[in-house]
Amino acid sequence: MKNNKASRTADYTAAMRARHFVHDSNLIFEDPIASALTSTGLSMLLQQKTINWLYKSPLVPAIQGSESLILYRADYIERRLKIALEQGCTQYVIIAAGMDSYAYRCEELSDQVTVFEVDHPATQAVKRQRLADNNIQTRVNTEYIGADLATTSLAQALSDSSFNPNQATFFSCAGLIYYLTEAQSFGLFKAIAALSAPGSQLVFDYSDSSAPMTFLQRTKRRLIRRFLKWTGEVILSNFEASPLAEEMERYQFALKEDIGPTEIHQHYFQARQPDGLRASPHNRLACFEKY
Repeated sequence: MKNNKASRTADYTAAMRARHFVHDSNLIFEDPIASALTSTGLSMLLQQKTINWLYKSPLVPAIQGSESLILYRADYIERRLKIALEQGCTQYVIIAAGMDSYAYRCEELSDQVTVFEVDHPATQAVKRQRLADNNIQTRVNTEYIGADLATTSLAQALSDSSFNPNQATFFSCAGLIYYLTEAQSFGLFKAIAALSAPGSQLVFDYSDSSAPMTFLQRTKRRLIRRFLKWTGEVILSNFEASPLAEEMERYQFALKEDIGPTEIHQHYFQARQPDGLRASPHNRLACFEKY
């Protein structure tokens, strides 16, 4: 990512949420703010009928798979967040927030939570400008933590904010762990654990290295990874569910839920009319709770 520009992946993620909200009828995730957070270039591209036809075409299965993950991941995280807030969490830390729009459209329990958006200053600056250009205000108390976590620890980043490590907190790392090495991932989990009061929760998605895949599925994954490499954000890590849960116990994080393609398909796609969207065969969603 260039120092004066937003992350391409963050921009692409907003564009996929916007395309889904505007053009699809059976919504997996509703994000009316996403269009405002999408770059002008991508917005113009998505207005083309040919482009939207291609998104539903079997000619571009890699894009469909990427969009599917973006949508059901966002829905899953916010469903887990709602449960956590009902259970007493009062802070929501979004690590690598990108173009996340929760703070600008949330309604329920909004008076009970403070949102901390942590991201690279360049991405954050672009996002805030787009919000201002569209006259979009936050609906909850929101603090922007501009930090490059490659050079600044999470504790340092949050130290200048009102974040209270003694309060139960919901942490999300949507779409982040793929771009960290295994050592960096567990370093981040350790840092989050040090900032987590009992009852805090951590949600993230990851690539399952043990997942069986067909030749076509492996081809799709290669295409997605080539696209991400073009954006400058390279996939670096994979995990297996059981060893991951065991490792997280070292940081006093107990597994609450870890769901894969079967459960994701049953929840999001089993009753859905075929439209190209589907569960990823190798991505999982995990939720842990600090004890």
